[in-house]
Amino acid sequence: MRTLYSSLVHSHINYGLLIWGSSRHIGKVHILQKKAIRIINDKHFNYHTEPLFKSCNILKIQDQYTYNVLTFMHQLKYNKLPRSFETLKYFQSNEKPLTRQSQLVYHTKPRTAYTSLLPLHTYPRIWNESDAVLHEIISENCFKKHVKYMLMNTYKHYVTCINTRCQQCFPI
Repeated sequence: MRTLYSSLVHSHINYGLLIWGSSRHIGKVHILQKKAIRIINDKHFNYHTEPLFKSCNILKIQDQYTYNVLTFMHQLKYNKLPRSFETLKYFQSNEKPLTRQSQLVYHTKPRTAYTSLLPLHTYPRIWNESDAVLHEIISENCFKKHVKYMLMNTYKHYVTCINTRCQQCFPI
C-alpha cells in the first residue's frame, strides 16, 4: 500500500509543488492526502491522521512544500542548479559586515497580499525562518535528512481530542 501511495498519490502531489505549493487551495489537496493515508492504513474516515503520517514517515503536503523549498534554496546557495537560476541573487554577499542577521537571505517586501504568495517572496521567508544550523550544512543528502527529521519531529505519535464522538479517543 505504501508503494501505491508513493506512485499514485505522492508523485502527483510533488509534481510542481514548488510553484503551486503556496496556493490558497492547498487545503483541498491536503484533505485528499489525508483520505489516502487513511486508506493505506485501513482506518475509518475520521481517524486522526497525524500519527499515521508519523508512523508511515510521510510528510504532510505543507511540510513537503517546505522541504522542497529548503532543498531548492540549499541547491541555489551552493550553485547546484542550472545556469538559468543565476539571476536569483539571494546569497550574493556584498562584503556585508558580520552581524547576527548576515546569514539571512535578502528579499524585497511584497506590495500586495497576492504577491506575498509568489516564490520570489515565499522562498526567502521560509529559508530565513528555518533553523540556522541547517544553513551551514554543505552536503545535500545530509541537508535533506536533517530537514525531513526536523519536520517529522513536529508530528505527534498520538492525538487526544475532546470530541466525545471520536471513536479513536473514546472507544465504545
